[in-house]
Amino acid sequence: MPLRASRVLFVGLVAAAIVLLAGRAAVTVRDAGRSDFRCFYEASRLVRVGLDPYDRATWAAATTADPQRIPPCAETFAYPLWTAMAMAPLSVLPDPFALAVWELVLLACVLGGVTFLARAWPMLGGSRLLLAIVLWSQPMFSAIANAQLGPVVFLGLASLALALERGRERAAAAAWCLLLMKPNIVVLALVGMPVLGSRRFARYVVGAALLILLASLALVPTWPGDVIRVILGQQLLADRDLGTLSALAVVLGLPSLVGLVASVVTLVAFVALLPRRVFRPREIVAVLAAASFLITPYARAHDEVVLAVCWAGALACANSADRPLRSLLAAAVIAIAFVLPWAVTFMSLLGLPLAAHVLIPLATAVLTAYALRRLGPPTPTEPTGESTVAAHPGRRIGAR
Repeated sequence: MPLRASRVLFVGLVAAAIVLLAGRAAVTVRDAGRSDFRCFYEASRLVRVGLDPYDRATWAAATTADPQRIPPCAETFAYPLWTAMAMAPLSVLPDPFALAVWELVLLACVLGGVTFLARAWPMLGGSRLLLAIVLWSQPMFSAIANAQLGPVVFLGLASLALALERGRERAAAAAWCLLLMKPNIVVLALVGMPVLGSRRFARYVVGAALLILLASLALVPTWPGDVIRVILGQQLLADRDLGTLSALAVVLGLPSLVGLVASVVTLVAFVALLPRRVFRPREIVAVLAAASFLITPYARAHDEVVLAVCWAGALACANSADRPLRSLLAAAVIAIAFVLPWAVTFMSLLGLPLAAHVLIPLATAVLTAYALRRLGPPTPTEPTGESTVAAHPGRRIGAR
């Protein structure tokens, strides 16, 4: 395709996607009082005025006083307190205006995340192909529709990869803090990056984590136990519509324990597929993101936008491959990131369980392992940065 025509196509695809997402965001803003964002908004407002979002009476007064504006929240706030603390500035605005600003933030996070990945990875098409894929993906549409946190976590992973590639540990630690907004979908990245990275990066992360934890405990000392209570008490992990192996097991009439065992087995298989070599920081981020989705007990379609950090690795592999393989890898990314999520969503209208969304992280993990095997070890002309690790669990290599 001529260069000019490809640019016109890219601009058209991105513009059309943004118009579509803006229209969906407008619907969400119209229904702000009944959206997922309302749960974050009320928790942030309560924190800002010094109240406890984990107190049932306080939470009920905030979320159920108006029967026409009841959001889909649990019996109390079900996220870490620091999530509400981070979003507290939005609560000074009326909730529809706050939601409109939040939707712009989510879009900016995706644009920024793709830009960072293009600087961290030599991807096929640079940032253009990945941006078009992500903007048109069902996970992105769902994240905008539900005003959820996936794009923020995606930005955190993308900026973490770039910062570590360039040896900027302080910036990397700041990026790591963004992962705390929704830790359940990136738990292995949260734990693994400080463990596998340089000691300096680990010190910055530990310092930032302690500061955030102490600040949250100073506001509500009991919040960790409160979160566990509401998650277990309301059986939030038993939702049949989650995109996890546990939910799929329940849908198939099996005990959820079968799904948990399958998650562990799948994780072990994923690690076994990885090449035994030194990994670059950007590769570690992709591996830990994919691995986190294999074992998370709670994830939905809108969280899968985070997996774009893995799709970037596959596009980087395509960029260095010969022509036939390049086309196949690009097609695989489009199939996994665009076709498969939309197919599952549309087929769910015909009775397919939403738990089938677990196919997206499973396919992404396979593609990530294949891409890393094809990419091979870092070349002497391409420095590995200060944070490298072998695929063998627990073995650390690089500057300490």
